Amino acid sequence: MSLSDWHLAVKLADQPLAPKSILRLPETELGEYSLGTYSISFLKQLIAGKLQESVPDPELIDLIYCGRKLKDDQTLDFYGIQPGSTVYVLRKSWPEPDQKPEPVDKVAALREFRVLHTALHSSSSYREAVFKMLSNKESLDQIIVATPGLSSDPIALGVLQDKDLFSVFADPNMLDTLVPAHPALVNAIVLVLHSVAGSTPPPGADSSSRSMPSSSYRDMPGGFLFEGLSDEEDDFHPGPSSGTSPMSSGIQSGTPITNDLFSQALQHALQASGQPGLQSQWQPQLQQLRDMGIQDDELSLRALQATGGDIQAALELIFAGGAP
Repeated sequence: MSLSDWHLAVKLADQPLAPKSILRLPETELGEYSLGTYSISFLKQLIAGKLQESVPDPELIDLIYCGRKLKDDQTLDFYGIQPGSTVYVLRKSWPEPDQKPEPVDKVAALREFRVLHTALHSSSSYREAVFKMLSNKESLDQIIVATPGLSSDPIALGVLQDKDLFSVFADPNMLDTLVPAHPALVNAIVLVLHSVAGSTPPPGADSSSRSMPSSSYRDMPGGFLFEGLSDEEDDFHPGPSSGTSPMSSGIQSGTPITNDLFSQALQHALQASGQPGLQSQWQPQLQQLRDMGIQDDELSLRALQATGGDIQAALELIFAGGAP
């Protein structure tokens, strides 16, 4: 095959009904070299040139091929990209200024997690209050605003939007894992505890176990996230649960939260919520992810559920721990 015959199909991940664009690599740019020697960074530049209206800046896209997010410094040969291959383009938003998460007081956080964990597993009314709050978009937005660094942590956002994942990660045994890798999630979980406590006090909680040194919690009136909530907004339906979660009990202290660990949490959550119903609800998006080479349906389904079926946000959540 001559160099001028080299071409790739390019498809925007967030526009499944749009036709593929054919990207031909000019022979003058390839010279005497094989297509496979060029970097992913170079491919991004070519795509931005081809799709100028959709992709104004090559720095604002990720490329997906066969279920993997491609790294800029790798070559096409490294990923096995051949003539006629389809590469998916995941468009990113303009980056916002980084917000560093507030430091976590581990001793105080452990105390708070124990209170929350006990309340979730011993009081159905408290559990329902927590999940009702997390299912309300306005409440969740307030949590994000009040927790520095949370908006830039897709795993944390996914956990907060999924009742089963929240139950898994709100376990005190998860704290050693969460503090170094996802401090914003720890702070958000504690904020949830304080906010719900203002409306529905946790069973068995006393004043000594409810103190938290961070002023960001004390400055907020208890229960402020419940203003305007109605019974009709209770989208979460918690089920019975008790004891330490099986997944968290097998995690070693300090283990970084990667795709593998997140996948374990998703699989554990799937057992509680039932996979068939999710497959029916998110079938079109699930097929899109399969077309991109992401074959782990359990991981895809939970990512779709956590992001409300937003294919782009689900992809960011799936790849948050690094491509396999």
